[in-house]
Amino acid sequence: MRTGFDLSPVIDLLDALSPTPTNPFLPNPTTVAAGGVVRSLGDFPALWQFLEDCRTGGDSGPPQKELTPPPSPLLQPERRRKRKKKTNVTFGGSVINPGSSSATDTNDHTDTTEEIPRLAVPRFLVPASVAPPPSHGLAALAVEAPRRPVISSRLPASERKAQLMQMIISLFPADAHTLLNLNLKIPQNINLPNTNIHVFIDNSNILIGFYELVKKLKGHPQNTHVRAPSFSFHNLSLILERGRITVKKVLVGSLPITSVVREAEALGYETSMLERVRKERVSKYQSSSSGSESTTSKTRTAKVEQAVDEILHLKILESILDFPPSTIVLASGDAAAGEYSPGFFRVVERALERGWKIELVSFKKCLSFQYKARDFKEKWSRSFRFIPLDQFAEFHLDDSPA
Repeated sequence: MRTGFDLSPVIDLLDALSPTPTNPFLPNPTTVAAGGVVRSLGDFPALWQFLEDCRTGGDSGPPQKELTPPPSPLLQPERRRKRKKKTNVTFGGSVINPGSSSATDTNDHTDTTEEIPRLAVPRFLVPASVAPPPSHGLAALAVEAPRRPVISSRLPASERKAQLMQMIISLFPADAHTLLNLNLKIPQNINLPNTNIHVFIDNSNILIGFYELVKKLKGHPQNTHVRAPSFSFHNLSLILERGRITVKKVLVGSLPITSVVREAEALGYETSMLERVRKERVSKYQSSSSGSESTTSKTRTAKVEQAVDEILHLKILESILDFPPSTIVLASGDAAAGEYSPGFFRVVERALERGWKIELVSFKKCLSFQYKARDFKEKWSRSFRFIPLDQFAEFHLDDSPA
């Protein structure tokens, strides 16, 4: 039986792979000068021969299968481990049963030799491109969350713009001349009370009405969460202004500043974006028990808009005081009293009483019933006009990200 190991092949291999050369793949100059065998990184024949001699015990024992380097687990797909069948292993000329203990071993040997550890190919020798992706664990269990539906237009942007211009001309023939001559520079100092307009936009009221209508038109239920579609403010400005001379253009809303606000600023609108505040809200709902219904109130806190309507009221009243009567274009269907003001409806009545014309532009769902009252419509039929935005829903969609 072999009692010692000849380590000279391993020592020669380590000497050949000495870190002295600047490039580890170049041969060692000292070894070459001495006439030795030149080895390079990854040249393991000597090591394999040494391990083969240790396993077979030199010339003694039956011939064994040639020892080959073990395959790297990084180069092969991961497989489910199976329990290996216990077999007798010949080591150093003796037969060893891995499953037997020293008390029950039937072989006549008394020497025990440590098992040679299995060699693994270093990770840095395996290119990252050939490493297989993980097939189990958190990566396999992770399920991609469903994305919200995206609402887009069926028409290209140029086609939408052309059809919008045709629709505006057909609905407002009196403004066809100014709309078709948008590129002409008209002096702003010309006083034309019948054509000068003051535009005021409630940003939240318009966008909420647009989102709800488009979701309905695209066949999505109201309780479905969809990605907010991109809104073309330029197309909205064409509907509101129609090429007329604008004395004042104001947009008021809440933060954050979105692409709609940036587009409005690029078109010359004065923008005021306010911070939302956290306030308590009281919601009422009905509950029935024992055949009787009762109303229950529930208080909750939420971030809400504050003073947005009041800023628009102030801007409208400034125009009423500072300019002769002309036309106010108000893009908002809200009429309820505000927290610090009587509301849009009272401001509209004041403008009508002082000889102003009002064009109220809004989505039908966001229009207050106060503007639909018969008495109001009969009294101001010559000065008040409602323009629904529902008919332009497809043209409000934009291709740019929201």
